[in-house]
Amino acid sequence: MLESDGAAFAAIARDPFGNAATIHGFGHHIDGTAYRFGRMLVPVLAWVLAGGQPGATTVTLPIVVACGFGLSVAAAAELVQRRGRPAVLGLVVLAVPYTFFWIRTPHLVSDPVVTGFVLTTYLLDVDGRRGGSRVGAALTILMREAAALAFLPLAWRDWKERRRGAVRDWSLVLAPYAAWCLWLRFRTGFFPFTDPASSRQGALTLPLLGILRAYRGGAPSGPLFTLLVAAATFVVALLVARDRSWFPVRGGALWLTALILCYGTGVWALWGEALRVMSTAQSLLLLALVAGGRVPAAPNDPAGARPRSRTGTG
Repeated sequence: MLESDGAAFAAIARDPFGNAATIHGFGHHIDGTAYRFGRMLVPVLAWVLAGGQPGATTVTLPIVVACGFGLSVAAAAELVQRRGRPAVLGLVVLAVPYTFFWIRTPHLVSDPVVTGFVLTTYLLDVDGRRGGSRVGAALTILMREAAALAFLPLAWRDWKERRRGAVRDWSLVLAPYAAWCLWLRFRTGFFPFTDPASSRQGALTLPLLGILRAYRGGAPSGPLFTLLVAAATFVVALLVARDRSWFPVRGGALWLTALILCYGTGVWALWGEALRVMSTAQSLLLLALVAGGRVPAAPNDPAGARPRSRTGTG
């Protein structure tokens, strides 16, 4: 379970606010202290659940990751009910390649939790709790900074409605991550996004450049499979972009899918990693595809344009 980001998260969970000594003495090679500590919320949740006891995080970190899958399904089920669809359709968020990879080889990674928090943030927004949705966005960014793309539709809508007020509110969303980055700069000598570690440098690049570098001269079956999965993901994205209009699920899915083009060689070279980092975008795409069509008409509402209320009674 300590493959991928698992070793880093397990080490950080032992002392998330210390001097980073745990990440060096954990017994696993962990590349990039500032980069790894930059995604701190999942280890912190494990640390809190363990009552600050380092040894107990061995148990609580798997619990946090497993709960991420549950939160993803629960939030998706609530969203599709508000869309006027059967709650069971929320299970589609698990129908991505990484879920089956994870069942076969579980890893302590943040992606299931990120997906759950993104969908919960959308749910809060759909229910009119915009302050709560911005808190959800801030917490999600502390798990993975690239997840900020999922909230661009919300920020853009707020900008069109409130201009300066939206700038203020969404600056506050980014403030916790900015503060944590400043603390890491003081503690480790680097910001997470300037860490010279190869894992950070190989994470993102210019569009398509990572694919061209990774597949130059051919590729073994594993990486080739991930490329085919990425191609299928873009096919689904095209269908969603053309035929679906579910705000904000559609927009967030498309923005996260666009990021796939910028994955670096560190992602494409490892097929399990590529499946992992694509999983949130794929979950949102599938949710938009199966439940993002025209809203069923409610009684006395032949246009079928009225979404259901929070209670699902129309």
